[in-house]
Amino acid sequence: MKKVKKSHFLLIRKIAWSFHKTTGIPVDELFAQASLHYCQACKEYDPKRKGVKKTTFIYKFIQNGLILFLRREKKHTNITIDDTMDIPFFQTPFFELFDSLSSESKLIVEMILDDPTSYAKLPGKMARGLVIKNLNKEKNWTYSKCWGSLNNIKLELMKL
Repeated sequence: MKKVKKSHFLLIRKIAWSFHKTTGIPVDELFAQASLHYCQACKEYDPKRKGVKKTTFIYKFIQNGLILFLRREKKHTNITIDDTMDIPFFQTPFFELFDSLSSESKLIVEMILDDPTSYAKLPGKMARGLVIKNLNKEKNWTYSKCWGSLNNIKLELMKL
């Protein structure tokens, strides 16, 4: 593999540092990711394309690669819930919110609170899918009834 030009090295470092300042992710991790994207950009750059400078192409390629990396990282962060954990959200606003829900929506909340670790460790879409699957299996609810109740919860949360 070819050596990295000093100007490209500085570009990689600059992009990694700017992402570090805005996200708080360790600069070493971002630099490693940016370096991988730099290698990919060098392979994919076509000098025959008119109007695209190599440094501009590399800059955008690395930037987009880091954005995708951050999105993937955000999706895969796990939440660990401990039985002794004190969650400040579950205080007065929670009970006011709970009282304002429909009876079907209250059933969903109770189902989730009975086994919070099963739902908290999943990304949002998968957790909703599990809720719908369990309601269909245990309560024989239709898909539209599940979504209506989930939507009721969402609307009440948006009022907070």
